Amino acid sequence: MPVLCPTNVLAVQVFNRSLTSGDCLFDAALSWTVSQLPLEKDADQDGVPDAWETACLSGLPDPSGRTAGADPDEDGLSNLEEWICGSDPASPSSTFNLDATLTPAGVVLSFTAKAADGTGYDGYTRYYCMEERALRDASVWQTVLAHARIRGGGQTVVYTNTAVDVPRWFRARVWLED
Repeated sequence: MPVLCPTNVLAVQVFNRSLTSGDCLFDAALSWTVSQLPLEKDADQDGVPDAWETACLSGLPDPSGRTAGADPDEDGLSNLEEWICGSDPASPSSTFNLDATLTPAGVVLSFTAKAADGTGYDGYTRYYCMEERALRDASVWQTVLAHARIRGGGQTVVYTNTAVDVPRWFRARVWLED
């Protein structure tokens, strides 16, 4: 099935000297790409379905906060990114979060895989994927075993990186398909 909606990527890098060391560095970045939705779902062709815009943005007091690229809650995510992630564009605490926790077993990465339900999501399914790459090779991302094309259903997705002595980049991707 073709990906009709933009894809969000959250990349995470965690460094630690050992499992017991307290010198952890965390760096994250989010990127997205735009593609067009069918005209009957998105009359203004801004990448966000009209039904979602009406339900989630029409109550905003400032009309400039109702565009796809606006960030009315100032959480760093545009309205387009909020729609893809399934977060609330009026709440700065509602975002797509990838949590990293250091445990004796390794670095545990987790996130909630939300279903694509509610106004503006008719016919869409939200999917997630976790990927990793070595720091030395910035071009090759590999899917984390058993963490590809995860259908969102409200579940918590967990991955434990036991190879903490090898610096790695991790990212979680979220996208919508019809």
